[in-house]
Amino acid sequence: MCGFRLFREIVALHQSHPQATKLSIIGYSAGGLIARQAIALLDQGGYFGEGKLTPLNFVTVASPHCGIRRNPKLLSGRILNQLLGPLSGFMAGDTGRELALMDGGL
Repeated sequence: MCGFRLFREIVALHQSHPQATKLSIIGYSAGGLIARQAIALLDQGGYFGEGKLTPLNFVTVASPHCGIRRNPKLLSGRILNQLLGPLSGFMAGDTGRELALMDGGL
């Protein structure tokens, strides 16, 4: 949802300022995931290319691109995965399930 809102904001800004063609995005923590989704939507929508937006930089800091699961080879990792997975889904809904890698993937 947030990635889609960022996507719409970028498109609206580009439409109102067509001379601005270079795009850099920086995201921190979950903001990195939001930025990544917005970039994917821009790419799917055909907004990158000749005479369109030019992506320059995509920077994320402390973003959980690989989810929040712990190393299952360690006892502490297995315990945390068992506790955090369901708890993440309960507290953060679909986003929590996705971060805990419990959503079934693509």
